[in-house]
Amino acid sequence: MFNLTIVCYVFLAGIGSGAYVIAAVFSVIGRRSTRDSLREYRIITRGAFWLGPLLVAFGTVFLVFDLAVPERAFTIFLTPKLTILGFGAWSLLLFCLLAGLSLFLHTVERVDVSTLLLRVVEVLTLLAALAVMIYTGVLVSSIPAVPFLHTPLVVLLFAVSSLSGGAALITLYGFFNQQRKSMRYGLRIISRIDLILIALELVVLAALLAQKYLEAGVARETVLNVLFGEDLLAFWIGVVVLGILLPVALGAISQRTPQPQSAVTWAVSATALLIGAFALRYCLITGGLHLPIQVVL
Repeated sequence: MFNLTIVCYVFLAGIGSGAYVIAAVFSVIGRRSTRDSLREYRIITRGAFWLGPLLVAFGTVFLVFDLAVPERAFTIFLTPKLTILGFGAWSLLLFCLLAGLSLFLHTVERVDVSTLLLRVVEVLTLLAALAVMIYTGVLVSSIPAVPFLHTPLVVLLFAVSSLSGGAALITLYGFFNQQRKSMRYGLRIISRIDLILIALELVVLAALLAQKYLEAGVARETVLNVLFGEDLLAFWIGVVVLGILLPVALGAISQRTPQPQSAVTWAVSATALLIGAFALRYCLITGGLHLPIQVVL
């Protein structure tokens, strides 16, 4: 189960759902706010309403084909008892369907729907996106055979990283559409939000490594393996440098740089952050040391 296919799934599903959550939250805030800045911010987040579901759907393909028999994936929906896999499967399906319905209701002008129906669909889609985002961490942390990952901190870390990566995705969307003034304004705001999320991600990651190192045994060996094992370059360069240090440095510089130079800085920072988000999942998932299967039974 713990292979590159699962890494691709949790990355794509996490980033896609995280971007949608950010876009949905600020859409609600911007709609109710009288401040022009928040209303303008809604423009830059619009791309996440179709990019998010697209990435989640693409990530689901990796999850399905990770099964020995991909056709058996559909039997999950027929299981009467709700399991962790069942919860994830229904979350993915409902999110993609609801996101598609929401896009249809907002883009097809000929459809006469009530405001109440639109708001209900938006809320349900947001809840489904949150479920998908949280599930990426739950899936990885739910197996006791990997003590390093068997902790709620992994769920929290993946959730924060998904929001941070989602913000980076929105940044790239804004960069390629910055011919609009509102896009350029939104880039500065999303950059500030991402700096806060990166700081929170660093705190949770440090707490996870410290907790597992103090547990000793296989958990401590896994920490040492992640930090100094065969994937040490992926961790220190991918996670630490590209995923944390470089985005923070570029983010601080961009806040003092006028347009359009700062837009390029934000785009580079967002790209580095996405690479770091993938490296984080790769290091944690593939770097774990498995206990014998008898321990799980």
